[in-house]
Amino acid sequence: MYDGGVLTSPRRTRAVLPPTALVATALLLAGCGAGGTAADAASTAPSLSTATSAAPSTSTSTASGATGTASSSAGSSGGCAPTGQEVPSGAATAATADLDHDGRADELWLADSTTGSGALERRLGVRTASGAVFSTTYTSASPQGTTAVGQALDGSTSIVLLSDGRQVPLYAVVTGSGQGACQLVASANAQGQQYAFDLGFTGYGSGVACVPTSQGGSDLALYGLLVVGGDAEGDLPGIQRTRIDLSDGGRQARNGPTDSPAELQGINPEGAQVAAARQVSCGDQGPDTAVVEPAS
Repeated sequence: MYDGGVLTSPRRTRAVLPPTALVATALLLAGCGAGGTAADAASTAPSLSTATSAAPSTSTSTASGATGTASSSAGSSGGCAPTGQEVPSGAATAATADLDHDGRADELWLADSTTGSGALERRLGVRTASGAVFSTTYTSASPQGTTAVGQALDGSTSIVLLSDGRQVPLYAVVTGSGQGACQLVASANAQGQQYAFDLGFTGYGSGVACVPTSQGGSDLALYGLLVVGGDAEGDLPGIQRTRIDLSDGGRQARNGPTDSPAELQGINPEGAQVAAARQVSCGDQGPDTAVVEPAS
């Protein structure tokens, strides 16, 4: 487990690993089904997803440039008000889901720049179809570049998952009326630190996925995934899932129940289900649709 310090890294050339095909995620979700249970990444000893203070530190601003259940008292519909700002020059962009719930697809972006002191500033941002541009800064100690995917879990809660290959800090897309009301906010765990999933770096998790909350429904629940077993000869692996419960428009994240569905035990270690349990995806957003940080 991380010790709670903020992880930083020097500027370097970062290589991004090739994405796993989305078909793997589809197969995993079909195997998982809905209604599974999973425990609090924010807890002292999480069973699967870790939400220790190892997550990158962030500061939210208007830039110039759920597998778990989600209950929101902060979301609002109708889209974000235009900010009059632009996405920074040189930023990488990618189409994403409708994050502000106005019925139109939005855009994620990642940008790197050098401050006046020569420090590297890394920024994750959203540009909505309505013309709002807002972002947050982040840090990471991983030698690998970051990627991000966004998704609307229901009609009022949207999230962004930022991956550096080691962990996945969770952000809420907070919407509201008026210019500057829409923001990217770091989702907090029980200790008040940013909630972050583990990708095998500490052994608490291996991937992230979203599952429909009901048969044929459009609402999604957020889950942390962990591939377990399969280390000994003849031993087939299984997948453990932890449901992440979101509240306050996604500002708060807690581990829900953990389960190990029978259909996800004793599976092919080289198969699509295991591959999907080692990637970051949510609904129809995954590695093949993620925005990739510009190389520097």
